[in-house]
Amino acid sequence: MDEDVVDELETIRKRSKDGMLHPKEIVEFAKDEDTALHDKFEWDDTKAAYEYRLWQARQLIKVVVKIIPHTNIETSVYVSLKRDRANEGGYRPIADVLTDERLRNDLLTDAFEDFQIWKRKYRLVKELIPIFEAAEKVQKKTKKK
Repeated sequence: MDEDVVDELETIRKRSKDGMLHPKEIVEFAKDEDTALHDKFEWDDTKAAYEYRLWQARQLIKVVVKIIPHTNIETSVYVSLKRDRANEGGYRPIADVLTDERLRNDLLTDAFEDFQIWKRKYRLVKELIPIFEAAEKVQKKTKKK
């Protein structure tokens, strides 16, 4: 991340009444064209509105869930694979992904990458170490196949 952006975020946080960083305050600060944050936003309202609607559509897709028959397991109906996001994007039915070996492997790869991000975020929480270790065992076992 650009050091100027980090510095500006910290400036905004320090100015905040509660010492926290709030999105509204970031947007307000970024309106100034002389800030490093300014270029991180879409200022054309038409483009921004369209991008926001796309984001809303993605959120809608993410919350579509169903109960798997003969179980009490609730799962997402659709999944986005990294391979698809590298092109035009899109969501596949989870049932199709789980029954296709190549797509299932892609899903596992994505899951392990997501887990590494989660692990970096929470690596200082010692109570989670057993989870990290268990996930690493599963990843090694999966790679051997």
